[in-house]
Amino acid sequence: MFAVQDLWSRSRCGGACSVEVDGVVRTLAEPTTVGDGDACGALASTAVAYSWRQREQDGYGIVSLSLRNDGNAPVRIGDIVLFTHREDGEGEDAATRLAQRCIFGFADTLAYNYVSRVVSDRHGASHRTLPMGLIYNLPARKTFFAAQLTFERNTVVFNSKFAPEDGSLVCLECLVCNEGHILEPGEEITTDEVALRLSNDGGPYAELCRWADAVHAIYRPELPEHGFVGLTGGTMISTKAETMSEKIRRQLTMASSLRKLGLDYFWISIANLKDGLPGNWLVPNDTNFPDGVRTILGEIMAAGLKPGFWINPFYLAEGSKDFDRMLPYVIHGADGQPAMRGTWHWGRRREDGTLAPLYALDPACPESLEYVGEVFRQYAEWGLRYYMLDFLASGLYAGEEQRHGFGAEHHRRFLRSLHRYQAPGTHRLIATGASLKLIGVASSSRIGLDYCEGRPLEPQFKSYPANYVINGSFGSSGAPNRNAVNNLAMWAFAHGRFFNCNSNMLTIDKPIPLSEARLAVTLFGISPSPVFLGDDLARMSPERLAMLKMVMPRAKTMPQPVDLFTKTDVDDDFVRIFVATIVKPWATWRVAAVFNLNDDFREVELPAELLGLVPDASYRMYDFWEETYRGIYQGSRRVLVAGNSAAVLRLEELRPHPWILSTDMHLLQGEAELDEVSWNPETMTLQGRMTRAAGERGNLFVIAPDGFRERHFNRGLVVAKSALDDSLVIRKRIHFQQDVETWSLEFDRWK
Repeated sequence: MFAVQDLWSRSRCGGACSVEVDGVVRTLAEPTTVGDGDACGALASTAVAYSWRQREQDGYGIVSLSLRNDGNAPVRIGDIVLFTHREDGEGEDAATRLAQRCIFGFADTLAYNYVSRVVSDRHGASHRTLPMGLIYNLPARKTFFAAQLTFERNTVVFNSKFAPEDGSLVCLECLVCNEGHILEPGEEITTDEVALRLSNDGGPYAELCRWADAVHAIYRPELPEHGFVGLTGGTMISTKAETMSEKIRRQLTMASSLRKLGLDYFWISIANLKDGLPGNWLVPNDTNFPDGVRTILGEIMAAGLKPGFWINPFYLAEGSKDFDRMLPYVIHGADGQPAMRGTWHWGRRREDGTLAPLYALDPACPESLEYVGEVFRQYAEWGLRYYMLDFLASGLYAGEEQRHGFGAEHHRRFLRSLHRYQAPGTHRLIATGASLKLIGVASSSRIGLDYCEGRPLEPQFKSYPANYVINGSFGSSGAPNRNAVNNLAMWAFAHGRFFNCNSNMLTIDKPIPLSEARLAVTLFGISPSPVFLGDDLARMSPERLAMLKMVMPRAKTMPQPVDLFTKTDVDDDFVRIFVATIVKPWATWRVAAVFNLNDDFREVELPAELLGLVPDASYRMYDFWEETYRGIYQGSRRVLVAGNSAAVLRLEELRPHPWILSTDMHLLQGEAELDEVSWNPETMTLQGRMTRAAGERGNLFVIAPDGFRERHFNRGLVVAKSALDDSLVIRKRIHFQQDVETWSLEFDRWK
């Protein structure tokens, strides 16, 4: 199945490779073997010499191609097909193959990625994926995997086509996009490397992670160990109602208590720029900051937080202070005129009511990097330790714009150079324009649309005359839950390897519906994503503020999207399951998050194998949002999940003595707040130590098997017997007089 070894054999000496030269597709002609699979020669009927490189390493076959113009005239190099592949389908039942063969439809985009059968009504029989090609058959335990291994100058695309009648692979093409590069006489270029997995026996998620580890080993990006929490000025309050200084100062009144729960940053987005215009990077907005933006930055730092700004390192808006000076260094069109990048919707309108035209600095110009570098140096002196890098695709050449070599190469080199101008320890986060190809650019990267974001109080936004959208979303504003949940699953393999994955913001105060608030808290509570808080915290309803704290501190590891490769119809029936495994010296438990983003109820089967549990073992199950003990889980359980909501279930192996059931302080129910738990069989005492912030309150839930009773007549506790199995469910209130509290419960046997 998939005939990987056959493909690798045909790839020797570039046997399956072709190159477009001046609009004509050429094969590698008359190769001379110079090694085990390596070859050199000339492209047929051209003066372009080639060197094909091929090696085996760590279970991969790795290929690349170099081209050199040995002629006297420039030539245009189009796309390169490194290899093509097809299979005859012999030895497989056609109907079984059609039903079981699936594809990982990753498009390296924040908008839409999918997993589906290779032939489906929604996606047809042809697929374009990047930067990997992943086809799998779970029942047969077979996976085809190939992917871009280095990310210097190219975009690698895998085009696959399957026979609609039986799902056989008609053609798979590994295409290196070459930007129509003009190869000057004497010039030589080399493609990025592509890796083909030489075994097809691995599971699809394991193959993704294996490849991501290999890329990480090449680039070794410096990534924080854990996610962080940051404040914003609040997305629900317009700067037309009060100044940004007023909003920030009110938010800072909440900082001291939240810092101990992981609050570390304060992000100011665009409001610091005069008229909100890119290009006014060092020109403060005195309307939003009457006392001066640097005064507020000082107050943020005095509160123990690290300030950060929004920035697009390419954008330059007409009318900004630096526009005229930097206009010669923007990307130009084929006509030699500056190439517009649309208009700027996030700033002040001009006197004639129009929006400012936008342009983008050319990353190939040294002056561009020098200019942006000086901005970053100044920001570092101001105390900036965080940047959101947004709309990064604006710095790529498009169409027939004037090019200076490979646009993607200049783009990546420019962005990877920014760290030289920032203060040590500064965190960079990619927003719009995120891509696996940008490994090494930032510590974190968005993996979805503008989740939980509000919008300025301006008519050009669909949320007008409000700042926020509920009961759905308008594209990227409000809470686009399907996008956020699906992309958390699709991008999970990249976390801690390419960058740390970021689902954006958390905004949950009333009048946001409770169901939407719970979905957002589940999304961020189950994952280690960095998160910025969008609510006006000092005015927040107490119960929603308590919910917000359920994601603090951040989770330590990425949950596994356990049904990603089995649930291939989420477009029509959106259910997605994640499982987090929490390991402590004294216990291991799972937290399963089951998202149902359909309009009505779904009954979801949760077999032990899917959850990573032992089928014959018994586990206590607790429903976090319903605050309900669900009895003993063994082998499998069907759970009913309401429409547009999420169930969060804690499962820990059954013990013959009293033990932890849950807490209501954090969605992972013990990872952050429970430091130690132990059972002393001689004194029959359950005891432990908890960490939170002084002043915090919460509940610890303990379960005791039938036959146990609390020794002191339930004093200070709330105790109830479950009719499911006669266990005692015990609520112990915890009021943190200090950051660390110890607790104990003493028991006797009564039968």
